[in-house]
Amino acid sequence: MIALIGNLSRDLRPGAEPAAGGGPYHGARALRRLRVPARIVVRCAVADRDALLPSLIRLGTPVRYVAGEQTASF
Repeated sequence: MIALIGNLSRDLRPGAEPAAGGGPYHGARALRRLRVPARIVVRCAVADRDALLPSLIRLGTPVRYVAGEQTASF
């Protein structure tokens, strides 16, 4: 079992909508290819949850959300 714990970030690119990023998102992309049992625990601001969490969940690894106060942007 692999546990991945970290903060989601908001990735900003010119001309594109903000997207999920950070270690948990990109780690989940790698876990999808490894096909091993895993769980992800992430945190971001409550205000950003609906914009960032769905793309992480779509990657297929079970996700637990923890409410945060801020979300980092890059």
